Amino acid sequence: MSGITNDPIVRHAYGLDRRWDINADRTPAVLRTNRQPMREPATARWDLDISAADFAELKLGFKPRQMEDKWAIAAAEPDGDGVTCVYVMRSWTRAECYILHVKSTGTDGTAAARIESITWEQKLNESATTQHTERRAKMLAAYLCRTHVGCALEKLPIYNTATIRGSDGDDGLTASNQILGSDVDFQLGS
Repeated sequence: MSGITNDPIVRHAYGLDRRWDINADRTPAVLRTNRQPMREPATARWDLDISAADFAELKLGFKPRQMEDKWAIAAAEPDGDGVTCVYVMRSWTRAECYILHVKSTGTDGTAAARIESITWEQKLNESATTQHTERRAKMLAAYLCRTHVGCALEKLPIYNTATIRGSDGDDGLTASNQILGSDVDFQLGS
């Protein structure tokens, strides 16, 4: 399986390589109305405190620039309770994969925030034989937020793809239905 796990083509196919510098002056990504809802959503508490800078980056999101960009990240306006939903979607299919429910800890909207919960798609594709677990969903959502919008997420460890992929026994994914394809560490700037 090491031939699959170290294959840069697999990393490219899943949109896991950052090929650009994150522009802090970018315009906010627009949340598309024609996105595909999750087929089998699950929600879990997260209670992850994040910095004001991370919250600002999440609200800016990530707009795909070209066909090779596999992910889009966009935030909705805060609801009546002040919760901002940040959607992490596949860019081509507009399929919702993760929704972070984020609430500012201040009154002016520029303060630090807390990711109160995460909603994720348990069934990653039609042929998936296992479900996407809470642990893996949190790790991959954190990874995508780090690489695509520039979040530091200081309170979380730096994961490697083998951990997310489930080599630690978290999920019984096989090479044919794994979500990641390399054993390299990832963090902002890697």
